[in-house]
Amino acid sequence: MTSPLFTAVDEQQTLLIYDGDCGFCRRCVTWLVFRWGVPRAKEAHRSEIVPELEQIPGLEVVSWQALDLSEYLLTPELANERVWAIRRTPGRPGITRASGAAAIALLLTGCESRPWRVAGRILQLPGIRALAEIGYNLVARVRHRLPGGSASCRL
Repeated sequence: MTSPLFTAVDEQQTLLIYDGDCGFCRRCVTWLVFRWGVPRAKEAHRSEIVPELEQIPGLEVVSWQALDLSEYLLTPELANERVWAIRRTPGRPGITRASGAAAIALLLTGCESRPWRVAGRILQLPGIRALAEIGYNLVARVRHRLPGGSASCRL
């Protein structure tokens, strides 16, 4: 078990916790990592699984199976059901925890591309946030049927 988050104190860091056993989840994480600002040269390798703890400035990507979840006040059941984003911002006490659609919105706000950052902010608006959560829950329930999904993705 590792504890990757918050090693540097001078920059904002976000930890993305996902279900590493779910092929659909790995595909979604790969998609997001490329939008975060990974050099486009890696775009050709989109089908590869995101390596644990890939060196991406400001973002650490870890499957929940590789973490001591108690450090983040999570259980295996919570981590298996939803994606989690945990962010620490220098100069501010504590951390920001988000799951599901709220985690996706938080992660998008850290992307290199302005349109994705704007999309993240829009997803945080009250009415849209509720609709996004409904959509997230629907996708989570059927993720085993989606591209990359398998029986291990079933909730």
